[in-house]
Amino acid sequence: MFATHQLLRALALTGSLLLVIASGVDPAAAKDRKSKPKIDNADDLRIVDCLLPSKIRRLGRRASYATPRRPIRTAAADCEIRGGDYVIDDPGSYASALEVWRPAAEAGDPKAQTYVGEIYEKGLTGKPDYEIAAIWYKRAAEAGFSRGQINLANLYEKGLGVPLDREQALHWYRQAAGITEEVVLDSRAEAEALRRELEEMAGETAGLEASLEVAEESLETAHAQLEQARKESEELRRQLEEARASGAEEAASSLSEALQRQESEIAERSRAVEQRSEDVASQRRAFEDFRQRVAAVREAAATRGGGPSIEIIRPDVLATRGPALVPVPEGTREMEITGRVSAPAGLEELTVDGQPLRAGEDGFFHTELAWTQARREVAFEARDSAGRQTRAILVLQPAGNRPPTGSESRPRPDASPPRSGTSSATTGGDGVRRLALIIGAADYRSFPDLATAGGDAAEVAEVLASRYGFETRVIADPSHLALLLELKGLSDRLDEDDELLIYYAGHGKIDEQRGYWIPTDGDSVDSGRWIPNETISDYLDLMPARQVLVISDSCYSGTLTRSGLARTTSTADAQPAAGKRSRTVLTSGGLQPVLDAGGGDHSIFAGALLTVLKLNDRPLTGAELHREVAARVTWAASELGVEQVPGYAPIRFAGHETGDFVLTPKSSSGDTG
Repeated sequence: MFATHQLLRALALTGSLLLVIASGVDPAAAKDRKSKPKIDNADDLRIVDCLLPSKIRRLGRRASYATPRRPIRTAAADCEIRGGDYVIDDPGSYASALEVWRPAAEAGDPKAQTYVGEIYEKGLTGKPDYEIAAIWYKRAAEAGFSRGQINLANLYEKGLGVPLDREQALHWYRQAAGITEEVVLDSRAEAEALRRELEEMAGETAGLEASLEVAEESLETAHAQLEQARKESEELRRQLEEARASGAEEAASSLSEALQRQESEIAERSRAVEQRSEDVASQRRAFEDFRQRVAAVREAAATRGGGPSIEIIRPDVLATRGPALVPVPEGTREMEITGRVSAPAGLEELTVDGQPLRAGEDGFFHTELAWTQARREVAFEARDSAGRQTRAILVLQPAGNRPPTGSESRPRPDASPPRSGTSSATTGGDGVRRLALIIGAADYRSFPDLATAGGDAAEVAEVLASRYGFETRVIADPSHLALLLELKGLSDRLDEDDELLIYYAGHGKIDEQRGYWIPTDGDSVDSGRWIPNETISDYLDLMPARQVLVISDSCYSGTLTRSGLARTTSTADAQPAAGKRSRTVLTSGGLQPVLDAGGGDHSIFAGALLTVLKLNDRPLTGAELHREVAARVTWAASELGVEQVPGYAPIRFAGHETGDFVLTPKSSSGDTG
C-alpha cells in the first residue's frame, strides 16, 4: 500500500511549480532561490527504494507513450518531492524492495541486478539466499558492473552460494579494480585461523599417530599369537599321528578333540587378525589423509595474508617505511623497545641486530638495548615459515627535535566538549576537497555518559584539519534526527572527486548481530532512535564521493564490516581507478564492548589513532593506519587485562569497489597551508 500523504505533498510541490511558471519566472531560478522543505521527521530521512513516475514522450504530433517507471534508492523526502512512491507500511520488507528493482533487473540493468542480489544476500525472510544472490551478481558482473563483480568475488572468497574458489575471487576483484596483477586478497584473519588450525592439528596428529602405533602393535601381537596357535596345532597333529600309529585309541581320541578345539581357535584368531588388519589399514589411510590435510592447511597458511610485518609500539614511531628516527633523552642508559610481529604463515624467526628475539603467542616482543649516547642503528628482522622476510630499522640518536606523539597537545581533563561547528574549507595541493564529519556523543539521556568521546572528537578534528587539510564539521552530542540530517546533508553536498572521513565516538549496540550507533537521545530499551548500520551503509552508498573512510570508536563497531578484503600492494595502487569507489571502515573493536578510557585523556583507540596521525609524515593507506593503530590498541588493552582488537574492512553494502583510503599530510601533497 502506498502512502497518500506522499502524493499530496508531491501535488503541492507541483502546484507551486505551476504557479511559478504561470507568473513568468524561470523555474530553475525559482528552485535555486527557494530553500528546500524543512525536514523535522526522521522517517523522511529513511533511505527507501523509490519508483519515480513515468515520463510522457511524444512520437510525432499524434502519438505519445509513457516510459517505464524508474527505480532509485534515495531518502523518503526526496522520493516524495520527485513524485515517486514507496511502501511505508513495511519499510524493512525485502519483498517490497524486490518489487521495485526486479523489473529493471530482468530487463538487464546491471545496477538493478546488483541490488536484487544484495536483497537476497541480506535475506528475504531473515535467512540469506546466497545461491540466488550469486546468480544476480554474476549477471551484473558479466555486464562489467564493478559493484556486482566485487560482491560476486566476496562470495567466491568465502564459498557462499558458490564453490570456495580463490582464483575466481581474485579474477572478479581484479575486474572490479580494472587491473590485472596489483590486487591481492588480504586474508590475515583467515591465515590466523589456519595457523590456529595447524596448532590444533599438531595435537590431533600426535594422537592419531599414537593410536595407529598402538593398533599396529596390537596387530603384531595378534599375528604372533596366531602363529603360536598354528605351531601348537602342528604339534597336536604330530602327537595324534603317533598315537594312532601306536594303537593308543584313547589318547588319540583325546588328542583329536584338542586338535579340533585348537583349529577352531585358529580360525577365530584368523578372522580377528583379518578384521584387525583391515582396521589398521583403515587407520593408516585416515592418518595419511589427515597428513595430506595438514600439508594442505600448512600450504594455505603459507600463502595467506602476505608476509610478516613489524610494528614498533614503544617508543612511539612509525616503522612502515624506511628507518625511523628515535630521539633518546639525555642520561638514558637503556632503551626499552616494545613491538609486535605478525606472521600469518607462522613466525619462523625474529631477530634484533642478528640475535634471536622471543615473541609471545600474541606476537608482542620486548627488548632492552644499551645506549652510549652515540647514534645507533637497530635492525629488527622477521622471517615466516614460507621464507618471506621483513625488516624494521630504528635509528637511535641523541634527543633533538622530538616528533609529536599522541600524548602531546591533549585537551585538559576539564576541557569542554566540542561544540558543533565547521572549519574553513580547504583543498589539498592535488586539488581534492577533503571533508570530515566528526561526531562526539558523550552526554546521554538514557545511557551512561562517556568520559572521553567529546575530547576525542575535538582533537581528531583538530589534527585532521591542521595536518591533513580536511574541512571539518564537529557535531557534539547529536540527536537521532540531527545525525540523520548530517548524513543527508553530506549526501547532497559531496561531489564525485571529494574524499570523506567520518569519525564517530559514542555508544554502540548490537541486537541479534545487527549493529547500531546510539545518538544522545536514544532510549536504552526502545531502538526506535538508534541508527542501524544498514542506514549508515545506505547513505554512504548514495554519496558520490570517490573515497570514504569511517572511523568508529564504539562498542560492537565490527558489525559494520564484511569479511574479506581485496587490497592493493602499494600506496599509489590504493587510489581507486577512474569511476571506482572506496568505502572502508576502521573500527575500534569487533563484536564486543570497547574501553572508553585507558589512553590518558582519550579512549585507548583514540589515543592510538591520534599518535599515529601525528607521527605520520607520508601518504598513509587505511590498511597501514589500521596496522599501526591495532598494534598499539591491542598492547594497551592487554596491559589492562582485556582484549580489544581493531578491525579494517570494506563496509557492507555501501558500494565499495576497489582501492583504499589514503591520508596525505599537507606537507606531502604540496599544500603548505
